[in-house]
Order: sequence, then C-alpha cells, then structure tokens
Amino acid sequence: MCEYCGCQALSSIAQLTAEHDEVVNAIGSARRAVETVLAEAGPDVTGQVGPMPDEAWLGRLAGVLHLLREHILAEQDGAFPAALGALDPEDWDRVDEVRARVGSEVPIAAPAG
Repeated sequence: MCEYCGCQALSSIAQLTAEHDEVVNAIGSARRAVETVLAEAGPDVTGQVGPMPDEAWLGRLAGVLHLLREHILAEQDGAFPAALGALDPEDWDRVDEVRARVGSEVPIAAPAG
C-alpha cells in the first residue's frame, strides 16, 4: 500500500488505511475459506455447513472481492495522496468530525514513539 507521500501521517488517512488493511485481511480470509470448502467438499462437509453455493455464485463472490481490493488500492495509491495536497486544515477537521460521528469498528493502535 502507499507509503511514499506521507499522507498516512494524517490521523484520518492512517485510520482509513488501517480499516483498509482489515478489509484486505478479511478478503484473504474469505478467499481461503472458499478454497478450503471447495477442496473438502463432500457429504460430511456439506452436511455441516449447509448447501454448497454453486460455481456461478462463487465466481461472483470472487469478482466482488477483486473489485473491492482494486477500489482500496485506488484510494490508497490515488485518492489519499491527492487529498493530502487538495484539502486544507479546515477540510481535515470536517473529515475528523464525520469520522468521530460515524465511528469505526477497527481499533486503531497508537503510533509508536
């Protein structure tokens, strides 16, 4: 992910990046889970997890996960650095206000130092 422009020095972007990292990790977990279920598919497994999704559904899921990953990369490599140069301190205050109001499910670690 983008780390060359310094945009992650801003708290808002650092938090969004941490959220993106969590989503990317979840995408990987979802892909591995689907592969595991398919590799172990059989009467015992399908009886435990319910009906197996068909190949078309799994293909659509893979497509959505790919699009989400591409969206995250576009934001981190394009939108975040562009926002760093385009937004002024008052804009970032508004971003922080919205993020404080909306909240996040992702715990953010305090920066080292």
